[in-house]
Amino acid sequence: VLVLLGDIHWNLDACNHQLFDDLIYMLADHRKHKDLVRVIGMGDYVDCFSTSERAALAGIHDSSLEQLDKWVMELMQKLARKLEPLKGCVDGLLEGHHWHKFEGPDTRDSEGKRLYGVSSTEYFCKLLDAQYLGLMTMGTWHINGYPLRLLAHHGYGFARSKPGKIRKRTALADEWISDIYALGHEHALFIEEDDQIAQAGKGIKSHNRYFVGTGSYPRGYSIGTPYGGYVEARLLPPNDLGSRFSKFLPKA
Repeated sequence: VLVLLGDIHWNLDACNHQLFDDLIYMLADHRKHKDLVRVIGMGDYVDCFSTSERAALAGIHDSSLEQLDKWVMELMQKLARKLEPLKGCVDGLLEGHHWHKFEGPDTRDSEGKRLYGVSSTEYFCKLLDAQYLGLMTMGTWHINGYPLRLLAHHGYGFARSKPGKIRKRTALADEWISDIYALGHEHALFIEEDDQIAQAGKGIKSHNRYFVGTGSYPRGYSIGTPYGGYVEARLLPPNDLGSRFSKFLPKA
């Protein structure tokens, strides 16, 4: 089972925590039954600071920075405990747009090591024993005998229509050779497939490519309150919640 998991924004009230818990339970059950489970993090695991908000923090006092560092560390630790059933299954985590850079002069981890200059995602990787993938990853995963090439990036910008969102992903195939092209950020949840024909010995074979919107967990529209979030404020289209995952049966 391969899961592309991101845009959780876990600390928000708008996050569908039950849906997220159900995913963890399902993957833990697969693991219990000796299935291979691999998870790639797509960014925005908690909702801390955006790019503009991080810029606005410049110049605040060291003591205030340490308080912010402590708050973010506690968030990451809580989420890591939630993901404990999947520890060892998380291959790596991409950076997103919502993250925090530890800048308190005496902010330290549980081992007493200074965290100055480390991102909250890098710290989260340490808690999960996962690799820090930075802004983008391109690699080959071998799952049940299948070599699977993956190009993944948190995502960028916004396309309002589904064809526009799909085009952002198919455009990657103009420059990058892969099997799966995955972007998050827009909170869109979909998989689109196309086929290419390639020579195979004296015959031909089909090469499938998959263009993925990796989903999200915050509800865009809330019922029963006059205070909507940015999705409602901008009248953006609602999206299905959750994550896409793929199951690969062993080769015969």
